[in-house]
Amino acid sequence: MKGAFETADKITTVSPTYAMEILDPWFSYGLDALLREKQYKLCGILNGIDVWAVHGGR
Repeated sequence: MKGAFETADKITTVSPTYAMEILDPWFSYGLDALLREKQYKLCGILNGIDVWAVHGGR
């Protein structure tokens, strides 16, 4: 995992909240220092679908 974080252009997670949580040592299994260093690469993408966008706001 460490090597992947080092070489990745972007690091994505399942949500913006989780992206912030993994910066905490409690959630990051020892990778918090590296993740904080690479925070500029970190992006949380919220799961789900926007039904308003799919159905044209109807």
